[in-house]
Amino acid sequence: MKRFWIVLIAASLLALYCGKKAIIRKYYILEIPGSASMRDSVETICLPIHVDVRDFQISRAINQTRIALKTKSHELSYYFYHHWAVRPSVSIADMVYQIASHQQCFQRLVRGYSSRPDYFITGVIENLERDETGKKVTVHFAAIFELIDAKSNVSIIRHRFDRMESYQNPKSMNCLAGKASHILYEETFTFLNKISDHLKENPEAASR
Repeated sequence: MKRFWIVLIAASLLALYCGKKAIIRKYYILEIPGSASMRDSVETICLPIHVDVRDFQISRAINQTRIALKTKSHELSYYFYHHWAVRPSVSIADMVYQIASHQQCFQRLVRGYSSRPDYFITGVIENLERDETGKKVTVHFAAIFELIDAKSNVSIIRHRFDRMESYQNPKSMNCLAGKASHILYEETFTFLNKISDHLKENPEAASR
């Protein structure tokens, strides 16, 4: 009789466990918006310089794959089941590289480190989080992009943005990733156009 009850309890627990919907982690990517189709363009010809696109630095508070959630002015939480598929320090640099490569901005473009580049692109990610401190749910995305002279290690172009924008279906983390991707897409074009304008005004900087 005792064995019967043990088997019955075990079977009940197994049925209860199997009946529950599996809870899985979900991963989100930053990518060029499908609606964009690279229709924008950088106002330049292919510049005769060699450029590396290197990983970005990232603030310690968001230096992880778990997506950050801000609910109070000085309080951050982290989702357990919602993650970035790739660390933002890498995925943001990847997307900058993809856009610059498609636009053929530079004679030679390398993702990572190459021998004797003229310049390299990098930056700092200051904020990338879901923000619920206001009346609307927003994505808060702030970063600094820099073009650095590889010989002198001096920053030539610096582009900073700090945007908080609402998005369709605020309950959807997929929509959050989509809005963050759209912001990154726009800001990358602004940054590349700044590079183009600077090198047009300073042709000696484009002749290495």
